[in-house]
Amino acid sequence: MPESPEVETIRRGLERAVLGLKISKTEVLFPAMIKSGLNLIRRFPRKRITSVERVGKHLVIKLEGKLCLVIHLGMSGKMLLLPKSSPLPKHTHLVIHFREFAEKLCHNDPRRFGYVHIVTSDGLRDLNCLLKLGPDATQLTKKMFDRMVKARHRMIKPLLLDQSFIAGLGNIYSDESLYKAKIHPRRLSHTLRSSQLDSLRLAIRTTLRQAIVAGGSSLNDETYLNVDGELGRFQLQLRVYGREGERCFHCGRKIRKIIVGSRSTYFCPRCQPVQKR
Repeated sequence: MPESPEVETIRRGLERAVLGLKISKTEVLFPAMIKSGLNLIRRFPRKRITSVERVGKHLVIKLEGKLCLVIHLGMSGKMLLLPKSSPLPKHTHLVIHFREFAEKLCHNDPRRFGYVHIVTSDGLRDLNCLLKLGPDATQLTKKMFDRMVKARHRMIKPLLLDQSFIAGLGNIYSDESLYKAKIHPRRLSHTLRSSQLDSLRLAIRTTLRQAIVAGGSSLNDETYLNVDGELGRFQLQLRVYGREGERCFHCGRKIRKIIVGSRSTYFCPRCQPVQKR
């Protein structure tokens, strides 16, 4: 967490609120969170935000003067718009103030697994955390997906989580997509039939689209919030994730939890049968 639907929801919220605004001041409260380009932040004042983009699970905020702010939210990161006069929440690491705007933008991350890079537009092209990403999960074509999966000999769940293979999927949406496609999470990728690959690709696209419409998923004590501090709603639509011991909505069998690739994994043993040998 957050995965691409959460990051996309944040991106849309920021684009709606701060696109075109001019920065007046920045505050760095935890410099270790900024992995590169800390010296560039002094150039932020008087620069306007020209675009807010998403690359996989990364936010890319572009400014005038060819400056870019690249943010990965890790496990518990948030981007919050708060009134200028409000106190900063605990674990706030970076604050951006704007001219003629009544709110400030706060980067908050209790567990500090996220990171920030500040680069020029030229440096953005060479940023390793973006270079190693596979194609975005929302933009997979049939030909591309079939070729990529068939070329790998791995269990399908860890493969979907591999950001160098496909960018944007995490634990929640991988489990939900595999359930929709009726594929066991330990199924070997190269054994999947073309029809199953097509079902999986469509399930990924549908799941992510539905999650974005619902504003992402908010779970447990490290709750994801959008830029306005609101909860996501897709957790109300989860079919398997986090539902161990509960009944499958389709067949009534109890949802199981196993460990696949060191990650907790939820599936229905009837709807997602083990591969037949």
